[in-house]
Formats: sequence, C-alpha cells, structure tokens
Amino acid sequence: MRISVLKQQNRNNGIFTSVDLVNAYVARIKETAPTLNAITEINPDAVSIAETLDLIHRQGGPLLGPLHGVPVLIKDNIATADKMNNTAGSYALLGAKVSEDSTVAAKLRKAGAILLGKAHLSQWAECRSSNSSNGWSTYGGQTLGAYYPFQDPSGSSGGSGVASSVGLAWASLGTETAGSILLPSDVNNVVGIKPTLGLTSRYLVVPISEHQDVVGPIARTVKDAAHLLGAIAGADPNDDYTSAFPFQKTPDYAAACVEGGLLGKRLGIPRHVLHDPRGAPPSNYSATVFDSAVDILRSAGAEIIDNIVLPGYNMTEISPLLAKNLHADFAVAIERYFGQLKYNPYNITTLRELRDWTQHDPREQWPEKNTLSWDNNLAEGLRNTDPEFWDVHLRLLYLTGPQGYAGALKNQSLDPIVLPTGFAVINAAISGTPVISVPLGRHPDDTDIVKDKTGTLNALAPNLPFGIAFAGAPFSEETLISISYAFEQKVQARKAIKPYIQPKTDLEDIIRHRAESTMMPMSGNLVPLTVIKGAGHEYIPLPEGENATVADFHSIRTKTADSPAHFTSGFYKIVAGPARPAHYNFEETKYVLNGQIDILDEATGITHHLVPGDFAFFHVGSKVKFSTKSEGLAFYAVTRPVRVPHPNLKGREEETKSKL
Repeated sequence: MRISVLKQQNRNNGIFTSVDLVNAYVARIKETAPTLNAITEINPDAVSIAETLDLIHRQGGPLLGPLHGVPVLIKDNIATADKMNNTAGSYALLGAKVSEDSTVAAKLRKAGAILLGKAHLSQWAECRSSNSSNGWSTYGGQTLGAYYPFQDPSGSSGGSGVASSVGLAWASLGTETAGSILLPSDVNNVVGIKPTLGLTSRYLVVPISEHQDVVGPIARTVKDAAHLLGAIAGADPNDDYTSAFPFQKTPDYAAACVEGGLLGKRLGIPRHVLHDPRGAPPSNYSATVFDSAVDILRSAGAEIIDNIVLPGYNMTEISPLLAKNLHADFAVAIERYFGQLKYNPYNITTLRELRDWTQHDPREQWPEKNTLSWDNNLAEGLRNTDPEFWDVHLRLLYLTGPQGYAGALKNQSLDPIVLPTGFAVINAAISGTPVISVPLGRHPDDTDIVKDKTGTLNALAPNLPFGIAFAGAPFSEETLISISYAFEQKVQARKAIKPYIQPKTDLEDIIRHRAESTMMPMSGNLVPLTVIKGAGHEYIPLPEGENATVADFHSIRTKTADSPAHFTSGFYKIVAGPARPAHYNFEETKYVLNGQIDILDEATGITHHLVPGDFAFFHVGSKVKFSTKSEGLAFYAVTRPVRVPHPNLKGREEETKSKL
C-alpha cells in the first residue's frame, strides 16, 4: 500500500480518513502475521486516536503537525507511556512502565502521527546471544523478510524494515548501534537513515551504547524518510548528546529532495573496504550493479573520486576493540534504563541480575539461546567510567575519524563516501556520522542460497534486495538526502523488486467496504439526531430476521429505570447521506423515549443530555453510547434519499426544519 505522506495528509476531499488508514494497515498486519511476523503488538487506542484526529480535520481546526493522522510503527525498544509494552523482545520487560513517552515518541505525537504499534526486533537489539538469528526474540518469535521464503530480515530493526517494505504502516522508526537501521533497509528494499549521533534523542529507548545508539527512519522512499526524520530531530535536555544539535530550527529535510541533488557533488569510493579479509566481499552480481550505479551517479553530474583510502579501516583491529567498547557502554546504560522505569516487574537493576533472571526463566529459552554477550561482558568487568575504556574508545575514534570517513571527506573535499550498504556501517557507527541507504537492485534468480549463522534463515537467495549507501560528515543529512533522492529518482530500483508475499488488503478495499456498508457514497456532512415528542413507551418492532427497509434503522429497549444502561452494539457507525433543503421524513435519525436520554460521543468525551424535542450533531463514523434513566426506545436511521417508508412507521413521518 503506497501512499505518500502528502496524500495521507490531504483528506479534505473526504475520500479516506485516518480511521480508514488505521483499519487498512491493521488488516495488512494481520494478513502477514503468520508468515512475516513483523509486529509485536498493535496500539489498542489507534482507532480512537484516529477518530479524534479525523474530527479535528473535519471541523477545520489546526492540524497537530506535518504528520497529522499518519500511522507510524516504532521499534519495540522505544518506550511509550500508553497501553503498549516496550519489551526489547524479552519477557523481563513485559509489563514494565515508564512515566512519560520517549522523546521521539512524544515528537511523533506532537507532529500528529498515530503510533500504530510496535515493530519486532532482535532480542535486546542483538545484545544477548551469539547463536540466535536476526529478527528473533523470546517475546516476539521470528520475523522473516518478504522477498524469499525464510529470508533473514537482518537486524536488529528487522521488524521495522519488513513492515515498511510491505506497507504495514506509512513508515517506521528503527534504532542503530552498528548497522541496525542500515542493514534491514539494505535487504528489505527500503530507505534507511542512520542519523548523526546527537540529531535524535535516545531518552527512554532501551540502550546498548551511549556513544553509538541513534534513532532513525525506515521508509519506502527518501522523501518519506526525510519527513519522518524532520519530525523526530532536535535537541532534548534528557539526552546530553543532542546538545551538539547545531541548528536553531530543525531543517526541512523533505525540502532537500530535489532531482538535481547530484550535480557538482564529489563522491569518494574506498574500494579496498570491499575486500577487507574480515568482511564478506559483495557477490559478483551486486558488485557489477554497484559499478553500474557509479556510472549513473557520474551521468547525473557527480564527480567520482575512485579508490580513495581509509587508512584506519582494518577490521582485524577494530572488531575486538568495538566489542569491548560496546560491552562497557551496555553495562552502564542498561542500569540507567532500569532506573528510569516507573514499574519494573521483576525488579532487575543490573546486567548481572538480567543475565541471571534470563537463565532461570524458561520463557527465555536458555541455554538453547545462550547469553554469551552478557557472559563476556560480565567476565571483562569493564565499564565506560573506567580509564581503560577511554583508551579503547579514543583509539576507535581515531581509526574511524581522522583515519576513516572524516579524514577522507576533509582531505579529498568529498560530499559523501559511496559504498554498498553492508560495507558502510562500522565506520559511521563508531564515529557517529550519518549514512543513508537506498535500494539498488536484487539478486538474480540463479543465485545460490547461503544460510545465516544458525542455518535456519536464508541470508542470500534469489530476489533478495541490496542497497547503496551515502555516508557524510556530522549533521550533513540535508546534503545526503538531496543526493539520495536524486539517485533514487534516476534508478527507481524499489519499484522493480517485488516481494514473494504481500498483504492483500489495500486502502481502496477499506473505503469500498465502508461505502457498501452505508448503501451509498458518504457526503462528509453531519448527521442530525432528533428526539421525537409524545412517543412514550411505544415499541416499534423490527421485521423478524431483518432490519427494516434494509438497515434503515435499528432499535433497542433500555433495561433499567434508575441507573444508566450503556449500549454500543449497533451504534458504531452513523452514516450521512446528502443534505436536503428543509424536509426530513423518517430518513432523519430519531429517538423515541419517555424522559431524558444521554448520548456520549466517545471521540470528544462530550455527553449530550436530550429531552423530547432536542437534537444534537455527531460526525460521520462517531462512536456513541446511549443511556437513559427511564424505560424507552431508541433507534436510528441511515440518512439517504427518501424511499417508501416501512409500514411500521407509516404516519410517523415528521417535517422538521433542517439544521444542516
């Protein structure tokens, strides 16, 4: 389901609503759950939030922000202070509560987005086991990619990547410590932006490393990713690293999406990185496609500086230092997160307590899935407050900074560095610099299957996508977006790569179903609800086995005399037809009762107290609750052109001056 943010915002024509979007995405999530399993839970309040945002839109009120009414998924390590969990894929955090939204979640709400649900992830963002697969957790199970059966979704933001790829939301948020946005984007045919460290807040995000963790967008297009980045970027007093945010006002990243973005840009290619003995060289096919992409970049006006050298890029030295660096960070960061919980279901406060709890709770599947990362961490005993840590950390910053991307960008006067996405990760992760991955191609049908480290998933297979990455200097996201967008428009690779499985429900299906259920096109007008005088306790029976005149009205009888009796069944949808000048027959909604009837509009929280002769207005699609303090009858009719009235109602039509 491909709908840009601009189309999602433009609901003035009344063709679709935010409720329609939520219903469509939820249907798609449910359709793909048995196979892809990308979502851990759906926000139970998503529909009611959408109704409220639709109400604001219909009333012509100011929109909350640039993402008003747009459904977004967030990774299941980004905390929200609502009914959703934030588990990081572990039962240790199931039921845990925070006192407020994470900063990025709060920013999304402020921008008007609907937090649709939580996307699955590799447990603890791949910071627990050495023998678990990408996209696996005890709480969420196994996520799979959509481009080949049992596809490795990559990690740790695999659920976010898969969800965006097959349209389970408009876009999603992922997190990255070392590849967890870029790599899922690479293999799931989507755009991923790994932002500069300090551009987006990590407050109340389950952490790994304060020196490397970032939150960023995963979307189907560069422009959609840019819109989402703009919504979450900015300084936050709860995250000291964002004090480096250099802008007085958050840039309009979507405005950087211009087709001439490659013209005059200098792009460097460190080809020696592709053949590092500790890395997996690209397949012959993907290497050929990368070379073709370089030709496209050149033809679009970019200057290619080939075979630049990153002197510090030596994975034999970097890998063990990086592991030690991350262990020291995690030991401190996870304690801080546990301390921020308002409710900690198992009172876990340290890494050792987490490791021990995991090994004793059978739901955590230990020892089948080991805890080697934590075991090694505890054995080392290193914390990022120790002097030894800083020796390791500063060495890494030197290898990936002056001897890495930063040095090459400065010394060669480059705009970005260009690499296949899988080879652009480590240097940027350590140095905290931005990278954007854009879809580039797919592996051909005769590709040999290569299994992942567990032997259960397909890490390489026919049709699996791969991407190209543009890496830049700190806070150069606008430049990278401009370059990435221009390349995307030239290649249009995503459109040519089709998943082997995808949801069947589309937005048009939801709209058509809604229209069919109303028996006529909706007008978008308000429906008048009128109490009719003098009816007393009279009961108008429905024809046995059917609603009168084919769903013209429904009726209920209240059961109590003293306390309110709430009814929701049969009253979920009040549907509008065309307004008529002044004369309303039974087609107008009516209430027959003795005494007072209360109607609660669940979207606004307003209760209308009606006595015979009163009326109230409700928006199309409103959910309402009825209560009365005296026995009586309430019914409503669908407003539509006048037909032959039902015989039970003959003589009960009433002329009323139109309130529309």
